[in-house]
Amino acid sequence: HNENLLVIEEPRYEFESFRNESTQNLYQRRLDEKLMDTEGLTFIEIYNNIIDSLKKATQEAIGIQEAKRSNKIWWDEEIADSIDMKRRKI
Repeated sequence: HNENLLVIEEPRYEFESFRNESTQNLYQRRLDEKLMDTEGLTFIEIYNNIIDSLKKATQEAIGIQEAKRSNKIWWDEEIADSIDMKRRKI
């Protein structure tokens, strides 16, 4: 049954920087710029605009956290995939 599951991987954001008031103000400005006028839009279009606006404003204001890389030389894509598959089955 797992083959029908859709895995959505969202980026990890630098939420620590959101404690700064200037970052909060920048986020609010970016969000205000991105949200569209909803007049005449369908529910799905409004929903998608809100989600897209939140993601883009967050990325622009606080940035995406860099993925932590393993310094283990034996670690490769095949091992990572195997572990990921095992985690999904649990």
